[in-house]
Amino acid sequence: EKNLKIRLLHKGWCEISGSIHKYHNDGKHNFNQFTKLDFENTVNELYQRLDINIWQFNLSGVEFGVNLKSHFSTEQIMSSLIRYKNKEFLQQRHDDEGDYKQAVLTEYKVKAYDKRQHYESQGFEFEHDIFRFELKYNSLRLLKALGIYQLEDLKERMSLLAPLLVKAWDNTLFFDDSIKKSIKPQQFSDYSNQRFWNIKVAEKQSSYRYHFKKLRSSLNFY
Repeated sequence: EKNLKIRLLHKGWCEISGSIHKYHNDGKHNFNQFTKLDFENTVNELYQRLDINIWQFNLSGVEFGVNLKSHFSTEQIMSSLIRYKNKEFLQQRHDDEGDYKQAVLTEYKVKAYDKRQHYESQGFEFEHDIFRFELKYNSLRLLKALGIYQLEDLKERMSLLAPLLVKAWDNTLFFDDSIKKSIKPQQFSDYSNQRFWNIKVAEKQSSYRYHFKKLRSSLNFY
């Protein structure tokens, strides 16, 4: 119901999956602001409707992110994404979510997409682009390291999630064509080329980090 799936399992177990943000919006979308208070009120509503204390439900994974407005088009941002750490951003497509880019690691995924494009195809209207950047943790180890075991822990420790998104973006290799005048032509040709970065990763990690930092310094200078 409203984008949430509720399953009753053997021995009295109950499993809930889906987006609490979408549920808050009657299952229609998740492109608007969703505050911590909205989160708490929505979970409390579910608590009352189901007559189950879902605050005490154990978490098996968490997906969280930000919807960002930018002076640049989301299409331009998406085309500039190259890698996250040593993992290539791969183009993906989902019947429900549309096109997106994703870097897959062992315990989590980094995902980016054009939320405006996704929801315009469903009939919603927008005055501006919305770039979505998110993390999906599928590892209990990562959650436990944050002190998050149950939904109630997430409420108390939600402030820990924002720095993780900032850190993930800092580790994202992003090439901005507008720096063309600030770097050498050969560097521009290399750094804008996915194959160049694939070779550096294959060579050794230190080579990749060296060029990553060199590109970052060019961006900071510009």
